[in-house]
Amino acid sequence: MIESYTEYDEHTFDQVEFKSAEVNETVFDECIFRSCSFTETEFIYCRFNKCTFENCDLSLISVQDCSFRDVKFTNSKVVGVNWTAADWPNIAPSHSPINFSGCIIDYSTFIGVTLNRIKIENCKANDVEFSDAVLFAADFRGTVLTKCRWCTQRLLQSWLHSGWCC
Repeated sequence: MIESYTEYDEHTFDQVEFKSAEVNETVFDECIFRSCSFTETEFIYCRFNKCTFENCDLSLISVQDCSFRDVKFTNSKVVGVNWTAADWPNIAPSHSPINFSGCIIDYSTFIGVTLNRIKIENCKANDVEFSDAVLFAADFRGTVLTKCRWCTQRLLQSWLHSGWCC
């Protein structure tokens, strides 16, 4: 069970079922989430620092005013997440606060978010909204990008499929 208004340091969560719940003002430092299900859970004003999500289902989660720093999603289902609702730093960091490997990120939204050096590798990304996102040196190697919307001139030095873009 995950409690609101709590700090978790170096905690491992294994096979936690936490669907359609609400978590408020909780801090996760260097936590590992393995085979957890957070479908439709609302995370509000939470902080995720150096966390890893492995084989998790985070479909339709809400990340209202949450902050992320060095968070990795691996072999997870992260479908329909509105990442624009998170609390992103005002100053663009040198690397992305989130990265995805082997994930399904269909129907997610990254409108206007700065994600320098983000890695979205070997993922499935169908109907993802990247309009006005800053994706300097982004790495999309091995990712199947279908019906994604870019409308951005900020893909400088990004790796898309077979070569560098822009």
